Amino acid sequence: GIGALLVAFTSLITYLTRTEKGAEKFRIAMAGVGAVVDVVFDRIAAIGKAILTFINVGTKEGLRELKDAFSGIGEEIKEDVKLMTELQRRTEALRDSERDLSVETAQRRAEIERLKLIAEDVTNTEQERLEAAQDAFDIEQELLNKRVENAEEAVRIAKQRAGASEREEEDLDNIRDKEVELANIQAESATKSIELNNKINAIKKEQIAKNKELAKQAQDELDMIKDLEGQRAEIRRDELSNALQAEVDANEERKRNIKETIKDDK
Repeated sequence: GIGALLVAFTSLITYLTRTEKGAEKFRIAMAGVGAVVDVVFDRIAAIGKAILTFINVGTKEGLRELKDAFSGIGEEIKEDVKLMTELQRRTEALRDSERDLSVETAQRRAEIERLKLIAEDVTNTEQERLEAAQDAFDIEQELLNKRVENAEEAVRIAKQRAGASEREEEDLDNIRDKEVELANIQAESATKSIELNNKINAIKKEQIAKNKELAKQAQDELDMIKDLEGQRAEIRRDELSNALQAEVDANEERKRNIKETIKDDK
């Protein structure tokens, strides 16, 4: 009888909760059961309110409220079970995603730190440092997008649960907590992104400054080459002028010798 049913129920629960997938199915099923219970309790509360109306106001109003307490209960149970089981499925999917993302975040943050060391090592080329800093920035942005996506989904689930619940204060606190968590994730990763972006900009500035220095050195070398060429040209002009002058002097000397010879012959 009842004992056998309890044993069977206990065995079913044990089977379902032995594995993670089984536990997820069990939690989804219990979300549906919880939705039914919530509707029933809400209707019981409505019946109690109708009874008080019978006593305090009158039969007509009491009957109307009693009728409303039973009206549409089947449809409400159907809709709430559908909503709550769907929200629980999304909650389970979100839990799996956050578990995987937690591992990925730890691994990728280690990769980010490795890339930051490369970016900060001035013995590497500016291009190597810039590529490392950019890779670290891209990884951080990818992690941020995934974490924000999960946090936004948590907020959406909390708001939809609140819309189907009568526990307003508890639901509002839950929504607030999820929104604060989302804001904290955005602030944390924004800080890391700014740090990495500043590193990228610093390396770019170093590269620009170095390129300017190299350009200046190249221009100085060109100017020096031009000066040397000008000096060589001037030397060549002086040498040529001296050679021409020597030739002119030699010709003048030959002319004088010829004149002297002619004079002696006479």
